[in-house]
Amino acid sequence: FEAYPRGALRTIREIRQLRKSRRVKAIVIEINSPGGTVGSVQEICHEIKLAQKAGKKVVASVADMAFSGGYYIASACDKIVANPGSLTGSIGVIIAAPDLEKLFNTIGIKFNVIKSGKLKDIAAYWRDMTDEERNLLQTLIMDCYQQFVTAVSKGRNIPIDKLLPLADGRIFSGTQALDNHLIDSLGTLDDAINLAAKLAGIKGKPNIIRPRVEPFERFFRFLDAKFGKTPSLRDMVMGECDSPVQYRANLGSAQAAYAYPTTSQQ
Repeated sequence: FEAYPRGALRTIREIRQLRKSRRVKAIVIEINSPGGTVGSVQEICHEIKLAQKAGKKVVASVADMAFSGGYYIASACDKIVANPGSLTGSIGVIIAAPDLEKLFNTIGIKFNVIKSGKLKDIAAYWRDMTDEERNLLQTLIMDCYQQFVTAVSKGRNIPIDKLLPLADGRIFSGTQALDNHLIDSLGTLDDAINLAAKLAGIKGKPNIIRPRVEPFERFFRFLDAKFGKTPSLRDMVMGECDSPVQYRANLGSAQAAYAYPTTSQQ
């Protein structure tokens, strides 16, 4: 039984391995993510903090995007480096629950539901959401949101009252994020590597240990280079997002996510 998406589990395991290695003085995490589920994001952040406690310097490098949960993870690092055109922010929490009641009524599908309590099928896709359910989910959302802004405030050393105006879900370019102290500097992945080496006190050119690339990932990288990116298929196989089968299985249950609203969760 996997508690978190496979992409998150892979990241957690890699950080853990690097934390335990005596050869590793610093870790650079390249982030290119629209966000993720609350639990998986916090688990990755926990592993980052363990690495820091073990004396490793951790630097985040933002590629195309680090939205919501992606930024949550970045904020746990010692420093954040992003390209001027990188997109980040989207600080917030979202639950999206489809309502297919009218569609099912039109095509003549009826659900017989037997449940132990009135809230067991909260946010069920076969009926409209009740006011009680909306209020309960809103309370859940705000609790997760408070955890989010508290973590960012602590990680970035930004007072809560200064952070809240920036934490309404809006996105920032790299230059805007720098102006608002959401990142530390503008630069590339190589710049992030050099910064991590400097923070760790490494003299000269650092010896880079790259994570092992799985065979499927190598295959899809080849397709990306040959035909352009194929994110939907690649992400489905590599576990970066839920497959259609998993999505159908989860339609009946609400799941909070630190995610950019127009993209699927991690």
